[in-house]
Amino acid sequence: MKYPVKVWLLTVVAAPFVFLITMLLYNKGSISNIASGFPIIFLMILFGTLFSLPSLFLFWLLSDELNELEMSQWARKLTLCVVGILFVWITFFIINRNLFSDWNFNDYIWPVVYSFVLTIFTVLLRMPESVTEQQEFNES
Repeated sequence: MKYPVKVWLLTVVAAPFVFLITMLLYNKGSISNIASGFPIIFLMILFGTLFSLPSLFLFWLLSDELNELEMSQWARKLTLCVVGILFVWITFFIINRNLFSDWNFNDYIWPVVYSFVLTIFTVLLRMPESVTEQQEFNES
């Protein structure tokens, strides 16, 4: 499976669980509240998948373009991370046009959690070598 798809898929699946834990900690919920939140996670994953498909496509294109450039792996990961976070916030802004009009914790927690999870997986997952790195390895 390609790196952008791994990052996207793991973000879409893990972020709802992180969101649920964050909301329970914020609202000082109990363990019984965790069990009641699990049925909603399936819907969160489903809608997260559907709404983020355009971002996946752009993330994948950017990843392929970065692989063609002479950049270190960390520079490519940093670029993908920053652009990925931008895609997350743009997606949530399109869904909720009032996102930036007034401060509301419940509106901001979604993109913050997805951005956090995306950052974790972008950094932790192994990225394939760029085309130029592969050519340099083959020549030596």
